[in-house]
Amino acid sequence: MRGLRSIIISAVALAALGGYIFFIDSERPDTPPKDKVFAVSADAIEELTIKAVGGETTTLHKTEGAWLLVEPVQADADANEPSSITNSLATLEVQRVVDENPFSIADFGLEPARIEIAFKATGETESGRLLIGDKTPTGTDLYAMREGEPAVFLLSSFIENTFNRTSFDLRDKRVLNMDRGAVDSVEVTGGGTNLLFVKHDDAEWNIVKPLAARGDFGAIDGLLSAIDSTQVQQFIAPKTADLAQYGLHEPIASVTLSGDGAQSILTIGKALEGTYYAKDSNRPLIFTVGENLLRDFQKDLFEFRRKDVFEFRTYNATRLEFARADGTVTLEKTNDSDGQDVWKTESGEELETSKAEDPLMKFSNLRADSFDAVQPAALETPDLTVTAVYDDGEKTEVVRFAKSGSDVYAVRQDEPGAAKLPAIAYEDALKALDILEE
Repeated sequence: MRGLRSIIISAVALAALGGYIFFIDSERPDTPPKDKVFAVSADAIEELTIKAVGGETTTLHKTEGAWLLVEPVQADADANEPSSITNSLATLEVQRVVDENPFSIADFGLEPARIEIAFKATGETESGRLLIGDKTPTGTDLYAMREGEPAVFLLSSFIENTFNRTSFDLRDKRVLNMDRGAVDSVEVTGGGTNLLFVKHDDAEWNIVKPLAARGDFGAIDGLLSAIDSTQVQQFIAPKTADLAQYGLHEPIASVTLSGDGAQSILTIGKALEGTYYAKDSNRPLIFTVGENLLRDFQKDLFEFRRKDVFEFRTYNATRLEFARADGTVTLEKTNDSDGQDVWKTESGEELETSKAEDPLMKFSNLRADSFDAVQPAALETPDLTVTAVYDDGEKTEVVRFAKSGSDVYAVRQDEPGAAKLPAIAYEDALKALDILEE
C-alpha cells in the first residue's frame, strides 16, 4: 500500500513539473531571427574571388551553368566546391554583433583579413565582400565584417573550412573527364599484360583479351570506380612537348575508356616521390596520381575473370541434368494447382523443395580458386556433366567436372582453359546430389 502511495505522489509531482516547464516556455519570448550577412541568391552568383589563409587568391566565373577557374590558372572547377561556397554566402547568418564601430579591426585579425570572399551577382558590377579574421577565444566563432561597413560580428567557426579554399582545392582534380555510365569498353595495359573488357547488354562485362571469357562485373566496375574517384595529387605542368622527361612517351601503364563515340586514355609514367606522372589524352596538362591506381592497372587477369562456375541460381533455374557414368538425374521445375513452384524428377516424382534445391544451391555456389590455360586430360572423360536451363528456358549452360589426382577441375562450354575448384566444396555438392538419388 505504501508503495502505491509513493507511485501516486511521484506521478503528481511529475505532472506538476511538466506543467511548470510548459508555462515557463510559453511565457518565454520568441528568439528573433538572425540577420543574413548578404541578401543574395546562390544561383545569382556568377563570379567568386577567394583569398585563402596562405594569401593565394583564386577567381572563378560561372559560364552557362558551369564554373571555371580564370585566375591564377584557366581550368575547370571542382563540381562541388563553388556551389558549397555560393550556398554558404546565401545562407550565412550573423551570430552576434561584437562592436558596431571598433577602434581597431586589427584586434580581431581583420587588418589584413585572414580570409576574403568577394562575389558578384548577375547584372551587378560589385555585390559584396566578406572579411574573416581570427577565431574567438572559445574557438566557436570567427570575427568577420562586410567590406565598407564598420561593424564586427561573429560567424560560426565551421564555415572556415568552406571558405578557406586554395586554387588546388577549387580545381577539378579528376584524372579522366569521361562519363562513366557511357563506358562500354575498358583496355588496361600494365605489368606486362594487356586486358580488354567489353560490356554486354549494359549489365555484363566480357573479357576479350588476352582470351574470351566472362568478366567479373564487380571487379571491372570496381576498376572504373577507382579511376572515377582518383584525384590528381599535384598539377605539374599546363602542357609539354617533351613527354619523355615524365616517362610518358613509353608509359608503364595505361587505361583506355571508350563509349558513346568518345575515348579517353590515361597514361602513367615515371615515379615522383611516392606518386607517378600521368596524362589524360584529352588534355595537355601533366599531373601526378597515387600509386594505388597503378596497382589497379597491374592486376592479374584472374582478378577480373568471373569465378562463379555457373550462371544459374536456384530461383531462376528451370531444368537441371546431372549426367554421370552410372546414369543421369534430371530435375524440372513446374507449378502446382496453386501456382507454387514444384520440383519433379524425369519420371514425374515430386520432390521436397529443400531436398531438390540443396544440390542446386551447392553447385551454383562453386567458385574457381584459379584457372589453368590448358584443360587436363581427365576432362576428356568427365566424371560429371551438368546441363542447366534457366531464365525461363532462354539460357542454357553446360559444365564438365573431373578430378586429376587431388585436384578438381571444371570446364564451361563457352570458355577456354579449366577452372580449378576447392575439392571440399565439390565433394559437398556431390553428396547433396547422392542424397537426391536415394
